[in-house]
Amino acid sequence: MKAVDDQLKPGDHVCLLYDTVDDQLSAVARCASTGFGSNQQVLYLADAEASFVRVAETLRHKGVAVTEALTSGRLKMIPAGVAPDSGGAAAGSTDTVAPC
Repeated sequence: MKAVDDQLKPGDHVCLLYDTVDDQLSAVARCASTGFGSNQQVLYLADAEASFVRVAETLRHKGVAVTEALTSGRLKMIPAGVAPDSGGAAAGSTDTVAPC
């Protein structure tokens, strides 16, 4: 993952596959920290909203002010099938985001 972090440029997208939840949380925290450090918006898509709580806890543990990041829009956590900035549009709308 470190090699990928070093190659990311503004506007790039990353779809991560992982073997364990711990691997997922570690990768998300590294990627998000890189984005926040570059003053980028971080968009986290997941198929289970329960994972949002674990990601938020992990980011907080890494020193990210999660509530502030969510409020400011620098961090968005969106369930798969809902389009970013759609006001919660359901899957199937023209703006639907396909899960990885």
